[in-house]
Amino acid sequence: MAETAILEEIERLIEQLPTTQRLKLMARICEQLSDETAIDQIESKAEKSKNKRLQLAKHLLAEVEDVKDDSQGEFDVVDDIKRLRQERIKRICQSDV
Repeated sequence: MAETAILEEIERLIEQLPTTQRLKLMARICEQLSDETAIDQIESKAEKSKNKRLQLAKHLLAEVEDVKDDSQGEFDVVDDIKRLRQERIKRICQSDV
């Protein structure tokens, strides 16, 4: 109820202002509301960006876990390099034919 009384008092005070002063007041209020809306939009975009980065981080973490799982066990680098060389030599020799 107090808010209504305050609002009515403000309205009475505004009515006492000359038209030019009322227009300036209205312009200030509109500007403040526009700034608040812009801030809300910026915060909303920041929140969306944060959520997008969080989803990307979760996706990358899942991929790292998959790679970690695949890398378990024995792995002989020398044998793997030899095998890759032999496969490449076969491809090169076959392309010459």
